[in-house]
Amino acid sequence: IVQTAMDRRIAIAPVAEQDPASGGVAFRQFFQQTPQVLQQPPYKLFDTLAVPLYPSQQHRKVSLRHVLRGMGAQPQSRGMQRVPFTTSLLSCAQCCLARKGGRR
Repeated sequence: IVQTAMDRRIAIAPVAEQDPASGGVAFRQFFQQTPQVLQQPPYKLFDTLAVPLYPSQQHRKVSLRHVLRGMGAQPQSRGMQRVPFTTSLLSCAQCCLARKGGRR
């Protein structure tokens, strides 16, 4: 799904959960589990720094704003504005899952 999204020039906003209770793992695991094709040109998935997602509410709020900005959201006077390509990303994921027989 990630490769297809990148091929379609959909922004990828990497996030690294920091709380082990919420599934956080050492970042090196991402390198070990990510296919080599996504680590090398033209994809270079890890050239974009992952936003650390910390467990405290104050840090999480800031981190999630960074994620939204990484996906193209623009600051507004009343919070972040959604951008259309987030809907495209969900559509892409659903399409890719349908093509692969519903596997996740």
